[in-house]
Amino acid sequence: MEERQGKDALFKAMTTFAKPEVFLQKIKEQMGDHNVVFLTGVGKVYPFVRSHNILNNLQEVLDKTPVIMFFPGQYDGQSLQLFSKFKDDNYYRAFRLVE
Repeated sequence: MEERQGKDALFKAMTTFAKPEVFLQKIKEQMGDHNVVFLTGVGKVYPFVRSHNILNNLQEVLDKTPVIMFFPGQYDGQSLQLFSKFKDDNYYRAFRLVE
């Protein structure tokens, strides 16, 4: 589709169904009685789904369950930088597991 109609058309098509609610529902369904959630692959869905949208909405779904997100970039204690290139100005209540 990208080759035929361009990047903008692909982005519009993807964002109509790649919504945070879809991912949140899937996480909730698969959560079961597990004690922690691991999020992987956030770089693969950029820019269709942004990690801050998932994390912000997960607070409502998993209020007491720890979430560990594997992020392909840098976290400076407040914001994320995807692939060390794309700066995200959103605030995250998070901390690094490994320095």
